[in-house]
Amino acid sequence: MAATIQEQKVTGTTMAMFLDYNPETGAFYRKLKTGPNSYPGEEITCLNDEGYIIVTMMGARLRAHRLAWVWMTGNWPKEDIDHINGNRADNRFINLRGATRSQNLQNSGMRSYNKTGYKGVHFCNQRQKYVAQIRINKKATCLGRFETLEEASAVRIAAEKRFYGEFAGSNDRPCFEKDR
Repeated sequence: MAATIQEQKVTGTTMAMFLDYNPETGAFYRKLKTGPNSYPGEEITCLNDEGYIIVTMMGARLRAHRLAWVWMTGNWPKEDIDHINGNRADNRFINLRGATRSQNLQNSGMRSYNKTGYKGVHFCNQRQKYVAQIRINKKATCLGRFETLEEASAVRIAAEKRFYGEFAGSNDRPCFEKDR
């Protein structure tokens, strides 16, 4: 995702006037009193409904992980920024990496409506078996039908490692209803 109109208003120089960033902790701190309830030195911890830390600056609501990227690289990201550990509020620079939208989605966790507890695995009532699936090049691909949930999950995890590489997600962390 290219820099939004709101992001284009904020440069590294203007950001440094309003904020401090600690790349080891991922925390942003206010430099100035910008409103009745904000204080210099205060950590910014405002979470949106998707789990991202939001920083409001110069009338723009910006995601902290994108600000961290600008702070450290000097440029707005050309595409998505992926949280390697899947925690959207963890903005340590070591936990952030540039990613395409597809790669970012590969590293997502289970959907909230998942009933098996394993990403990419569902139960087929008709055949009374577990089905493992994966998306490759935007197409759902069936990996097979299995007697046990554990077998189906193991096949799914192996396929993630094979097809997604470093962007293979974890099969034990939740995902938010809305994509990143």
